[in-house]
Amino acid sequence: MEAKGIREFLAGRRYGALATQSLDLPGYPFGSLVPYCLDRQGCPILRLSALAQHTRNILKNPKASLTVWDVREEDILGSTRVTCLGDVVKVTGEEAEQAHERYDAGFPMAGAFGELDFSFFKLKPVRIRYILGFGRMGWVEASEYESA
Repeated sequence: MEAKGIREFLAGRRYGALATQSLDLPGYPFGSLVPYCLDRQGCPILRLSALAQHTRNILKNPKASLTVWDVREEDILGSTRVTCLGDVVKVTGEEAEQAHERYDAGFPMAGAFGELDFSFFKLKPVRIRYILGFGRMGWVEASEYESA
């Protein structure tokens, strides 16, 4: 799977498993299900609550991953999976306004939460792992993904 295919795959999904570094149990991963959309550069955009454990984890250690899959229950090991490893950073200013527009377009019900304590973050990929089924896998570097 080339970088362009990975971007198309990620753009065609809406949810993933976010893994962060546990603040409460250092050295252990903490996983949670999150909705996401992509920004123009292909970075996953997340709308996270300050109350959420994953947000507190990210503020302490920004290294995280987002795994997205195409589940076919009859053949889970034959399904496509993509894991973006990277750093999660808070977006502000004009970038946050653009993230808000893109996110609300993909998740119209998100506006029902109001602004409350939610902020926009993006996962800036460092490296991406893809699996196309048993024995078919590889890595894509961030620079290749960004230029796709």
